[in-house]
Amino acid sequence: MSNQKTEHNKPQKILKKYWGYDQFRPLQMEIIQSVLENRDTLALLPTGGGKSICYQVPALVKPGICLVVSPLIALMTDQVEQLRRRGIKALMVHSGMSRESVDIALDNAIYGDYKFLYVSPERLKSHLFVERFKQMPVSFIAIDEAHCISQWGHDFRPAYREIAQLKDYLPDVTFIAVTATATVDVVKDIQTQLRLQDVQKFQSSYTRKNLSYRVIRTENKLLTLEKLIKTDQSIIIYTRSRQLCQKLSTELNAKGFPSQFYHAGLPYNKRQSIQNNWINGDFKIIVATNAFGMGIDKSDVRQVIHMMAPDSIEAYVQEAGRAGRDGQSSSATLITAPGESENLLNRLEKSIPDRALIKRVYLALGNLFNIPIGVGKDEIFKFKILELAQRLKVPPVLLLESLEVLALNGYISLSNGVKLPSKIKFLQNGKDLYNFQIRFSYLDPLIKLILRSKTGVFDKETAIRESAIAKRLKISETTVEKQLQTLHKYEIINYSPKSELPFIRFELDRINEEHIRLSPDSYEKRYEQKRHQLGAMMRYMTSQGCREQMILDYFGENGAACGICDYCSSDSHDDAIDYPDVLTGIRHVLSQHPTTLEGLIDLLDKQEASAVIKEVRRLLDEGRLEYKQGMRLSWKKL
Repeated sequence: MSNQKTEHNKPQKILKKYWGYDQFRPLQMEIIQSVLENRDTLALLPTGGGKSICYQVPALVKPGICLVVSPLIALMTDQVEQLRRRGIKALMVHSGMSRESVDIALDNAIYGDYKFLYVSPERLKSHLFVERFKQMPVSFIAIDEAHCISQWGHDFRPAYREIAQLKDYLPDVTFIAVTATATVDVVKDIQTQLRLQDVQKFQSSYTRKNLSYRVIRTENKLLTLEKLIKTDQSIIIYTRSRQLCQKLSTELNAKGFPSQFYHAGLPYNKRQSIQNNWINGDFKIIVATNAFGMGIDKSDVRQVIHMMAPDSIEAYVQEAGRAGRDGQSSSATLITAPGESENLLNRLEKSIPDRALIKRVYLALGNLFNIPIGVGKDEIFKFKILELAQRLKVPPVLLLESLEVLALNGYISLSNGVKLPSKIKFLQNGKDLYNFQIRFSYLDPLIKLILRSKTGVFDKETAIRESAIAKRLKISETTVEKQLQTLHKYEIINYSPKSELPFIRFELDRINEEHIRLSPDSYEKRYEQKRHQLGAMMRYMTSQGCREQMILDYFGENGAACGICDYCSSDSHDDAIDYPDVLTGIRHVLSQHPTTLEGLIDLLDKQEASAVIKEVRRLLDEGRLEYKQGMRLSWKKL
């Protein structure tokens, strides 16, 4: 009895020791207990609900190492760094690492008494990983962002489907899959694809009693934004592009609303500084792209404001859910303009590359990096999106989508810009190195400092910081970089400078682009699903009804009207008519009076927004509709 009590209290003690919390959040303890009982577990918790705690705590209770599969290098890096700061031994293996670095990390996972190994899904199928995995003392496997396994979810990643094969090597291994957003179909798909047995499912409601959802339609977004902002509140304002992000922050500052902007194009140290200063309350308003938010633990955000809708309800709920994590009254506001629904659909259609372009992009990569046919597997190359787009004379959005499709089909791995430290490895030793030091005496202090301060530099790639070396040698960081480049030129060392550029890894040897085959899941079904998700987002933007109920309905959850959203708190509503089909509804409305496309979607509340737009386009093509003054649609009298 005493031992059982000790085991029951152990997660609580670990939570207090490493995270400083006295108690778990709702469902966390039940999920942890399920994992400790070696049961396959599926946990659906909202953004900010503490998903990582659900596998990190039991990993520290159980002997062995927890394997965590995570889709983004930035997310892995953030979690590993957080664990290390807490004194917990953690490693990661991802597509940006050399074979040698992966080899060392996997050795440490087997013999180094580590508690966590974070792995990108693309690494799971490599022969090197599989052979080492069989030797690891794995306690259980955690699948983060588990919705990525389903073609019906957002951010579909086919490599996630390799995860279930790990059960072939360790048949008794336990899985815990966690995600913040998953529809009913996605939940079923997760269970099927991961081969979860007798799964214990824990699902938190998507209801947020303290979060008021609002949609504001306006001709002047900036003016509307100014009216919403309160300078004493922590606020996140989301935009869709880096350029708009920076421009909006500048305009707010000029109008007396202190803010800073954040996007993936900023240097890593700058992004970290901005993020930390905002978290610490040095300024209240941050204007950001969707690159901001993952891993952010700030509970007192009072408002999340979107200046344009994301592409899916899943993305919107994740981003909006960063408001009010402390349980205090907060709001999530989407600001839209007339015609924006149609613009979103046009934007999606223009971002879909045809098969010929995808093959042309693959050819360009091979030529750019000088990769002959039949070689290139596991080679890693840094590149600049804009330069490659200019070279191909295609919009960057089409280039990125083409690369994504190639990645989904297993030809390449694609990473967004992630901070990778500088690394060196000495190639020369003994007499040859000594003679070089005599011949190039000005490089001798640098060589001696590295050899004194770094161990294993002859055996493996070792991370260095040029700034720290410069400080100790009392020279500039630029000088250190030039000296390291000279050592690399003379083949004394192999020097890989630090980088935040995106990189591409060739997962297969290069083939003739005409032999590229694209699976339906990665192409036709992918864009079919994107249209479906955008249609749901457009309906949320344009329909009349309780905002939270729309969200609950999308995720297959029943719930009463929230009472606090813009619709529920409004004194009057225009009841929409439920027409038997889209065509009948359009004919009835537009025969009465001309209206804008957005107004039409509003009036046809019961119909899917994307279906209305599709039917309008067809009727325009057939000449049955026409645009009148003010971009108002009218039923054409024949």
